[in-house]
Amino acid sequence: MMPSDNGTDRVSRERKRQKRKKNEDIRTELKQTETLVQKIERHRLQGFGHVKRLDNTRLPSKALETMVTGTGTRGRPTKRWIERKY
Repeated sequence: MMPSDNGTDRVSRERKRQKRKKNEDIRTELKQTETLVQKIERHRLQGFGHVKRLDNTRLPSKALETMVTGTGTRGRPTKRWIERKY
């Protein structure tokens, strides 16, 4: 490879980087008010509220409140549904 080729590659990469649109710009063009992460969090919160409003005798409500006893597997502890935050 010639030394001059290396310089032109750098210039073309810089131009490509400048042409990229930012996520915020794309979101405003599409008139979206929230990010994907915010949408997922909102849906999780809605599901959590639904389960909390259920009668305590229902299985989803029991499963949410249950704590498993005993020893787990080795390694990092797995996150419970309630502890996940994306």
